[in-house]
Amino acid sequence: MSKIPEKNLAAYEYFWKLERWLREIIYTELKVAFGNQWERHLGPLKGYPPLKSLRNDKRLTHMKTASARVLDYVQFNTLFDIMLLEKNWRIFSSYFPPRKQLRAKKEELEIIRHRLCHFRPLHKNDYDRLILFLKDIDHQLWTFCTSYNDLKHDVRLQDEICREFAKYDPFPWTEVKKNTFARVGMRDGSIMVDLTIGFAKRPWTKRGPFNKRDSLYHFNFMTANQKRLLDYDKILERTKKYHFDCIHIMLDNFRNQLGVTVPVCIDKKHTKELVKAFYEACLYDSRYGSMDPDEGEKRNKKLLEEWPEYILSGDNPLTFLCHDMPCNFLL
Repeated sequence: MSKIPEKNLAAYEYFWKLERWLREIIYTELKVAFGNQWERHLGPLKGYPPLKSLRNDKRLTHMKTASARVLDYVQFNTLFDIMLLEKNWRIFSSYFPPRKQLRAKKEELEIIRHRLCHFRPLHKNDYDRLILFLKDIDHQLWTFCTSYNDLKHDVRLQDEICREFAKYDPFPWTEVKKNTFARVGMRDGSIMVDLTIGFAKRPWTKRGPFNKRDSLYHFNFMTANQKRLLDYDKILERTKKYHFDCIHIMLDNFRNQLGVTVPVCIDKKHTKELVKAFYEACLYDSRYGSMDPDEGEKRNKKLLEEWPEYILSGDNPLTFLCHDMPCNFLL
């Protein structure tokens, strides 16, 4: 039996990256736009029913994984069908070639993937076709991540969520001169956990003020004393009932801060309850100590195996990548 061709192995790895990022883009953008109703916008899912695949996957309890989204059981070609839907295309068009070209690319990629996954020979140009598509969308994936961390701040506290929790920001935004704001102040020693709030607009939205259908809140909880650690295990358990409303919960390898992103379109009253629950959990489930980042990374990876995909570790680009960090994603 001959060895596996190197290009086949490389192509398989590229498809693994591509498919995971496609699922992440679909989940994130639909959740921002539609909140907890996001799965209703997946459209009529073709092929083997993903819900049935999910149930079959969980049936064998001795080998089940933490995957919990129906989207994670959608077939590769159907991921493109979801994005190409008329009602969804406005959300995804900024990341891909024109719709007509993407349909043609989808057909090519589907055939190449079938050849790989069913161990058939590749056409001599299949690998190059795959690489060309990845090059076409690589920068757009970078934009997807960097825009997630391109945070703006409600310096005038016009948003009721920002007003509600402004007291937990030790250095609030202050108008230092007309129309010029800066974070100033003196730390209040009674505040044990700091909370800062930012907004992020998505690339597919029009310029202008934040609104319910194009933005997300970014809540960052951080121990006021750097010698205190957050007990992520206990915090996640304590806040479990609110995870459904979050887009992501972001862990830090030093374990002294926790990021939580939430769609702006979620009911304000419920968002306040969510933020309060996470704040109290960070307050109660912290302890004195320090964490070596390598050890923190090891522990966080263990948590990723136990919790669904909305938990992100500190090495995920969605948790840190900014516009001043140029890089390649897929190649």
